[in-house]
Amino acid sequence: MTAPLQMDGLTSTVAIAGNNLDLRVSGIAGAIHYDVAYATCQDDTDRRFLAEAFEMMGGERQIEHARRIYRQLGDRDKYLELRNRKIVYGGDFYALASFYWEAGEKTRAMQVAE
Repeated sequence: MTAPLQMDGLTSTVAIAGNNLDLRVSGIAGAIHYDVAYATCQDDTDRRFLAEAFEMMGGERQIEHARRIYRQLGDRDKYLELRNRKIVYGGDFYALASFYWEAGEKTRAMQVAE
């Protein structure tokens, strides 16, 4: 999948081939413009591929985006796997507790919140 996009006067290109995500913003290789990456996703299969690409990149911000995508897709196991890798700050505990709360697991949510 290749998608040229025009955003805020910048021409961006996203190419996804095999297991590679090549994101270029104004010709600068490696620059990550998350809005562009999300805009290229046309369905859940594309979003899952993007999450897997972010996960393979391994950076903290990329993992955060992967978690967000898995949660939106309803992939409980993948979301929890990535969420449990890093639970340090209050926001981390809040995110996990709210996940359980929204899933109807009120008791588990309260345990995490305590």
